Amino acid sequence: MFFVVFIMMPPASSFSETVVCFGDSITYGYKGVPGYPSYLNEMVGSVINRGLSGEMTTHGVSRIDKVLAEFVPEKIIIMEGANDAFWGVSASTVKHNLGKIIAKSISAGAVPIISTITPNTRDAGVSSSIPSVYNPQIIALAAESGVTLVDSYSAVVADWARLTQEGLHTNASGSLALAELFSNYVGGGGGGGGCFIATAAFGSYLEPRVKILRDFRDTYLLTTKPGRAFVTSYYRYSPPVADFISRHEFLRAIVRLALYPLIGFSYILLHGNVLVYVPLIGLLTFFSTLFALAIRNRRTRHRFS
Repeated sequence: MFFVVFIMMPPASSFSETVVCFGDSITYGYKGVPGYPSYLNEMVGSVINRGLSGEMTTHGVSRIDKVLAEFVPEKIIIMEGANDAFWGVSASTVKHNLGKIIAKSISAGAVPIISTITPNTRDAGVSSSIPSVYNPQIIALAAESGVTLVDSYSAVVADWARLTQEGLHTNASGSLALAELFSNYVGGGGGGGGCFIATAAFGSYLEPRVKILRDFRDTYLLTTKPGRAFVTSYYRYSPPVADFISRHEFLRAIVRLALYPLIGFSYILLHGNVLVYVPLIGLLTFFSTLFALAIRNRRTRHRFS
């Protein structure tokens, strides 16, 4: 199903707005694993990674002017404070510094999008203070400043063990999860949840059948080099497909039908018996071919109507 879509649809156009992602190593990336901006760029285009490993919010305040002047972004995603929490900087100081970063961004004409701090289960002393002390200050700051808040902590905390390298820095699945979350706030495609075709078809990123496909992606695709290349291509070319599907109920029904074999295959690969893989692959190929023919005929009729 996914391969058919890539073959049939034209490349996605780049998102028209420049988005700067500003933060620490969770933004920049860690130990060879790219931060979320790399995946977000594949989803919406025009995304610039300006994370800096080890940065605290005080340094962020002194660095932000240069970043804003250099890139003149329309939007800026701000996610800092993890290092402040680790070193015991007061939450009120973090709030004050983030407020300065927000004010500077607004003065430069950028729309700030501020994020809560992601979990830290690596350092026991910080694990509880992030949700109880630091993030409430960030949430309050967003409300006081009238800027968009993305509660990244709440979005990933339940699944953090699977999304992190060592309890603090995201692995590929974690970076992708954050990118999917932020994609809903910076635009660039329909379907939601990072432009999943399955999300467009089933109507929700949280739909259980969509979760099966995400688990398959995280378990099998993101753990191999070819799989990661496929995921990267998927986020580059899928936004117009998801957008088109999400606006046509007839197509949503067809895509749901076409996806069921892939969902079944993914579920069994994750939980089932290897003996059923071969017939499922055959079934998947059959339905994908039918889908390709249906879309081709529909496009042909549209061209000559």
